[in-house]
Amino acid sequence: MRRTPAEWVMEFFSFILVISVFAGLWIYWHELPEKVPTHYSFGGEPDRWGTKSSMLILPFTTLAMWLLLTFAAKYNKLINLPINVNRDHPTIQRAIVNFSIVLKLVIVGTMAFLCMQTLRVAKGEATGIGSVFLVLIGVATVLVLVLYMGKLQNLQKQIEGQS
Repeated sequence: MRRTPAEWVMEFFSFILVISVFAGLWIYWHELPEKVPTHYSFGGEPDRWGTKSSMLILPFTTLAMWLLLTFAAKYNKLINLPINVNRDHPTIQRAIVNFSIVLKLVIVGTMAFLCMQTLRVAKGEATGIGSVFLVLIGVATVLVLVLYMGKLQNLQKQIEGQS
């Protein structure tokens, strides 16, 4: 299925974010102390610490999410949806592809922010990821899910009305 220009832009930015996570860690690796934050409380403050090498989890998790969602966009029947839709219909397929691309950008953007902010905390440039981080990411993710599930339901109703 051909991508729209907007989808290509989102794909480009999500890929750049993945690269930036690896690049940021590579660039600042020598500045990191041996003890780095590995977990944050709901208030955005570090509440668990680990070794410097534990920072490698973030870029590889980001890459894994990017690969998983890229694969899901291509094989959209692997995406578990909470609603029944005709996945063989081209309009539904297009919406699912777009949904996975938007969700990928949100998730990869979240991971990139988390990695870069963790680098700042480890270097002593920040005290945490911010108290609103969890709320904003939760709202963004739920918003994408709700909007696309509504869109898919409406598309399914239109398809059923045509037959």
